[in-house]
Amino acid sequence: MAVGLCSANFPIPLLPNQGRQVLTHLLFVETRGAKLEILIKRRRPLKALKRTLPPLLSLLLLTFSALAIAGPYPPAFGEPGSTAVAKDAPALIAWATGWQHYIVGDEASETWQTPEESLGPAEGTSYDIVSLGRGGSIILTFDWPISNGEGWDFAVFENSFNDTNLELAYVEVSSNGTDFIRFRNDSLTPKPVGRYGAIDPTDVDGLAGKYRQGFGTPLDLQDLAVRNEVLNGKVHLRRITHVRLVDIVGDGTCLDTNGDAIYDPYPTIQSAGFDLDAIGVRYEDTQPAGDNHPPDQPLLSLPANGATDVPLTTILTTGGFSDPDEGDHHLVTTWQISNDPDFSTIAFEETTSTKLSELAVPLLLLQGGDTYCWRVRFYDDCGGKSLWSGVYSFTTEVSSTNNPPDQPVLSQPQNDSINISSLPALEAEAFSDPEGGDLHELTRWQISSQADFSAIVFDQTTSTDLTSTVVPHESELSYGEAYYWRVKFFDNHGADSVWSEAFTFTTTKVPESGKAGVSGNGCFIDVAASDVFSSLF
Repeated sequence: MAVGLCSANFPIPLLPNQGRQVLTHLLFVETRGAKLEILIKRRRPLKALKRTLPPLLSLLLLTFSALAIAGPYPPAFGEPGSTAVAKDAPALIAWATGWQHYIVGDEASETWQTPEESLGPAEGTSYDIVSLGRGGSIILTFDWPISNGEGWDFAVFENSFNDTNLELAYVEVSSNGTDFIRFRNDSLTPKPVGRYGAIDPTDVDGLAGKYRQGFGTPLDLQDLAVRNEVLNGKVHLRRITHVRLVDIVGDGTCLDTNGDAIYDPYPTIQSAGFDLDAIGVRYEDTQPAGDNHPPDQPLLSLPANGATDVPLTTILTTGGFSDPDEGDHHLVTTWQISNDPDFSTIAFEETTSTKLSELAVPLLLLQGGDTYCWRVRFYDDCGGKSLWSGVYSFTTEVSSTNNPPDQPVLSQPQNDSINISSLPALEAEAFSDPEGGDLHELTRWQISSQADFSAIVFDQTTSTDLTSTVVPHESELSYGEAYYWRVKFFDNHGADSVWSEAFTFTTTKVPESGKAGVSGNGCFIDVAASDVFSSLF
């Protein structure tokens, strides 16, 4: 269902580029202050709208040029933010040189069963390809292994004739030709696509075939850094010797990493499925293969062993990474915190490819006046893992010396407000604390359908939306209902304020489908998706 609050007969500006953010709630403001507010309810929060909205707006004689909402992922070549790799990009230094295990799927004519066409540089044409057929696959090999470098590491080229008739494939990599790991992927195309149908590339991530012929889909091996196959040494991100492509049958039977159906043009014939042009390499490892040695045992730095009065939000720091093998890089660090020197119980563990030598301990994990032990383990990019570091201990400051923040004060929506959006924006006044140097670390937001907060419908603790937040689509409130909301602040020592006083508001009522009614200085409309927006879903 689509719901709008609008003022008739005022111009609607073209929606500006939203930086490819996912939008479920749109707000237009006329120069005279009248508003048009449109809410689109969709199957998943990430689903992107694909069409324009003139049928709805024409009901109110509203003029508007175009409105197209993009998905959250990079767009087609030539648009701002695109990650497409041109076939003649200087970054490409090598190409696939061999193929294995070409398994042909259905509806692939013998004319296109030509795996040798996938070797060497991309041609960027419709003909110099190998067709995988429906559900088919192929493995390509290289003179030198693909290596994990800065940014994307290799690119896959397909032969789509335009930016939207895209045939997709899973991408998998291996260091031995036996153990493969698949890139995580996401498809937001909401419904089946016909043989000549269109897919918005901003709805596709982690799948080959995102871009038209002559432009490759980049893949970054770093995205696989914390996968089990990498941590247990079966896949070495510095030495990827095999890339396997598996065609996605576009009827929705294939699923993305989230378990959602993947759609692409279907049914196609003759050269059905993914048509592989080439795989280009940005980084390669030209060192002869040899035995890999694990990284050196890590050294801990701060807090110093035996430190006392350590803040509850302390930062753990290690020494630098070192490895006996020249050229090995620091891929991943595992951090552990325990109350026991033998780590028989684990209070905290994180394996990360971004916080390699420095970790901010999560707020509320540590208790004041307690003693903790910590240690780390390093992984290199060839599957080697170090011994655990030595164990350091520290004792936290006594939290009773810290005063909690002052009670928060609510701002918007004001108490007893009516006609509030079912995705309300909540605001509180600025943080204050008896200790002038304490910082605002966290905020907890709550909405309840009961005044005593016995029926919580929204509960969020966040370190980013400290004094304002918007209820997300998945927590959307009911129309025409009364709700109560409150907040609590936390300082950087883990102390929490008392709850704010609770405010109440009532969400906007929805009129009968297809009807319009007056609301303030505008009009309220409600149009069933089956009547106007059926093409969106």
